[in-house]
Amino acid sequence: MINPIDNSSGQAASKSSNPGSAGGASFAQALASASQSSGDAQTGTITGGLQTDLKPPRGETWGPVDGHSDYADILGGPRNGFFVALTGPRKGEAFVIVQKHDKTYHVYGSGKHKHAVRVQPHPADFKPHRGETWKPVEKHHDFKKIHGGKRDDKYVNLSGNDRTGKVFAISHHDGKTWHVYGSGADRYEVAVGGHQKKHTQQKHTEQKTDGNPSGPG
Repeated sequence: MINPIDNSSGQAASKSSNPGSAGGASFAQALASASQSSGDAQTGTITGGLQTDLKPPRGETWGPVDGHSDYADILGGPRNGFFVALTGPRKGEAFVIVQKHDKTYHVYGSGKHKHAVRVQPHPADFKPHRGETWKPVEKHHDFKKIHGGKRDDKYVNLSGNDRTGKVFAISHHDGKTWHVYGSGADRYEVAVGGHQKKHTQQKHTEQKTDGNPSGPG
């Protein structure tokens, strides 16, 4: 169980670490070893043109993560396989990347000191499935239309909100345009302009959401 959750914004990684490495003795041992090393001369190595004012602890190698300037990949030393934050309040801290319930978390520390930071989805992390192409939609930079494959003629949300990467259809009723996600008990509609209608087999509820007049639901 990941706890607590911090909704601070971050960027999703282009690769993920094994969730099992997020806790337990291995994480604590790696941090302890790195902490001891960092007390010595800072003689670690930076590769791949990574730009940072931080210096790796002795014996570590840091490299860039494609598409992300806010953290680096630890490629060598006792924390090999972890990442290190290069910006923000956790600058210099090591973390692992965990996927849980289709959400991404940066997990710092271990045991009672474990802290998970929710990473907001980033449009650049999503690519067409095999057999698909994504085409721009006139006057919309925040979603694209899918051509080909099993999701043909639907749209993919690329706005940067919580539904980024999800596929929807477009419906028009009640004098509004709606983006329709899911199906059956998981179906819900988001109005372009700001209201979400949740549909299940048992009930119908309506709630405010983060839509906006120019962006997708």
